[in-house]
Amino acid sequence: MTWFSDLTAPFRARLFARQKGIACGAGFKLIGKTPWTQNHGRIDMGTQVTIRSLTASARFATQRNATIRIGDRTFINSAVAIAAARSVEIGSDCLIADFVTIFDTNFHQIDEGEEPKTAPTRIGRNVWIGRSAIILPGTTIGDHSVIGAGSVVSGVIPEKVLVAGNPARVLRPITASDTFRRK
Repeated sequence: MTWFSDLTAPFRARLFARQKGIACGAGFKLIGKTPWTQNHGRIDMGTQVTIRSLTASARFATQRNATIRIGDRTFINSAVAIAAARSVEIGSDCLIADFVTIFDTNFHQIDEGEEPKTAPTRIGRNVWIGRSAIILPGTTIGDHSVIGAGSVVSGVIPEKVLVAGNPARVLRPITASDTFRRK
């Protein structure tokens, strides 16, 4: 980044948020490409949230009356896709790697006459989600957990565990105090 882009970054982030109807706290940062956003609901970002889209833009989409909430100091990397038909909540101090997908809906019905599956998706605080992981509708991930790269996650993931695989399964517990924050 150049000195000029460093100087204008806070203004650019606030302008983006205002244009897209995103509520964001102080210290909101955009690095690289501007995220693609389709906001028919509500998107709330906490303080010091960073979205770094160097290789490809992050994407955010909410349907009518849906909400995406992102906690303080959460970092979102390139090409992350987050979509909400109802509710996606991401806790504070999370690290979300490139190409991660987080949805609360499967968008289409499976059987004729059924509605698409929609269930709130919740990610606790201080969760690290590895590259290309997919977080499916209705998933809850406990605080301080780590999701391995390429994992397909559904259901309830306990706090303080390492999970990986397709389907994701618990590999081992993680040692983390309640005040621990990943860097």
